[in-house]
Amino acid sequence: MAVPPTLSVPPTLTVPPLGGGAAAAGQGSLLQLPPEVTRVLLLSNLPAKIAATGENLYRICSQFGPLRHVRVGSDAETKGTALVVYDDIYDAKRARDALNGYVVSKTRQLHVAYYEPVSYLKEREKKRRRHEQTAEFQQRVAAAAGGVAKSAAPPSAA
Repeated sequence: MAVPPTLSVPPTLTVPPLGGGAAAAGQGSLLQLPPEVTRVLLLSNLPAKIAATGENLYRICSQFGPLRHVRVGSDAETKGTALVVYDDIYDAKRARDALNGYVVSKTRQLHVAYYEPVSYLKEREKKRRRHEQTAEFQQRVAAAAGGVAKSAAPPSAA
């Protein structure tokens, strides 16, 4: 099918069949990958059992291809998240397609996205500001409640 001349076509990458990787790149069917596809995946909503050690996550993610790096979030802001870096972009795409939305318990679904440092940092900053605003609001409410309690008390006789 011909593409109308008004549409721009992104560069074409070939996706190898399962078990492929870079060695089988020429054997796969043609598939256009969006420009946001990267080798780095951000996994979120991880249960503690999986996120406790990188080994569990490594075992799960390595089923889709060789991994370069796995980093599990350890502080309060990054708890339940992980970054997984694949050697090959095609393996990362297969992993995202298979794991995104995967039900890991009755109440949890994995969220897998291509890691975009700029948007991730913006989202993290938004959460930090929201947390600061909530704390400030709680302080104002507590101060206002303290002022109401003082004015409601009967004046003492001097």
